[in-house]
Amino acid sequence: MTSRTGPALLAAYKCIHQTLTLRGLQPKLQQLDNEASTALKQYMLDKGVDFQLTPAGMHRRNAAERAIRIFKNDFIAILCSPNSEFPLRLWDCLLPQALTTLNLLRGSRINPKLSAYAQLNGAFDFNRTPMRPPGTRV
Repeated sequence: MTSRTGPALLAAYKCIHQTLTLRGLQPKLQQLDNEASTALKQYMLDKGVDFQLTPAGMHRRNAAERAIRIFKNDFIAILCSPNSEFPLRLWDCLLPQALTTLNLLRGSRINPKLSAYAQLNGAFDFNRTPMRPPGTRV
């Protein structure tokens, strides 16, 4: 998302909704914070997605808030661990691996036997995409 405005939130939600439906996953319930725009709510109603508003100040109930906190903590740890010669202006190049590793560790809510990554993308092939600590000098 480029900002927290209503149109930016709607565009981001449209993108993720389209991605999920193309992969065979139809969202049925979405929990939103109380800042959701009416355009987003109307789009969800048009697509058949029920939504619940999380009470203000209740960050524990909102799964997205917890996921954001976990990602921030993990990404700060990643930024503290690269080689001393790694140029920190390239921090955005570390994002894809951070997202992949977190989704490999996070369980799927649909099928607890799968990771979130496997639920969306299929099994991860470690032989095809080897993982190493980010920012490692090679």
